[in-house]
Amino acid sequence: RKQGVEVYTKLCSVTEGEQIVYEAVTKFGKIDVLINNAGFCEIGMFEDAPDEMWYKIIDINLNGTYKPIKAAWELMLKQDYGRIVNIASPFGLYGEQTASHYSAAKGGVISLTYALSKEVKGANVHVNAIAPIAYTKMTEDHLKGSLKDYLHPKYVAPLVGYLAHDSCAENGAIYEVGGGWIAKVRWQNSAVSLPLDHTAEDVAREIQKTHSFTENVDYHRGSENSIRKMLKNARTRSKL
Repeated sequence: RKQGVEVYTKLCSVTEGEQIVYEAVTKFGKIDVLINNAGFCEIGMFEDAPDEMWYKIIDINLNGTYKPIKAAWELMLKQDYGRIVNIASPFGLYGEQTASHYSAAKGGVISLTYALSKEVKGANVHVNAIAPIAYTKMTEDHLKGSLKDYLHPKYVAPLVGYLAHDSCAENGAIYEVGGGWIAKVRWQNSAVSLPLDHTAEDVAREIQKTHSFTENVDYHRGSENSIRKMLKNARTRSKL
């Protein structure tokens, strides 16, 4: 407000995506930017976590991202403009013990981001995600001492602002961010080529070649790239 920006707040559940978008469009006439920032986690070992905890965390983190996007999607496509920034987590990238449910939910957010960015390819609607580490109410029990100051959310906000800006051309990007450190994430694979009639013993003998990431290395460009390589190997090494 101090900068002349009109602010309107409305208390809704993140799973009430239609209501959230309706309130924004009713107040401002359209929706240009959607930031899916809601998150919730309860720590617990997988064997100790009740089903209710799994469903609750999936509902808030994954469905709570899906529902607002679903409600805003057609509006953004129709106006040929939109910026969607999903808040994922390093747990969604790498997994974390005592947070399997949260890791699965945030991993779903990352995959949803990749998939939707391909659906809007060619349109002026961009879908990106960040995987932040920041001191918040959800992380205060785990980030102690000086970490509170070094990992303040204000060091995450500029990246969100950039991804939400109309000048940003990024689409389908995932960034880790925290403490002024920003890293773009990409997938990498290391392959080995086997004949179609290979056996489990062949796999045992050759699989180590995929572990070094020094030969036959490629970076993620979508499942179609992997399929092309599979078919090329099959045709090259086939006895059919």
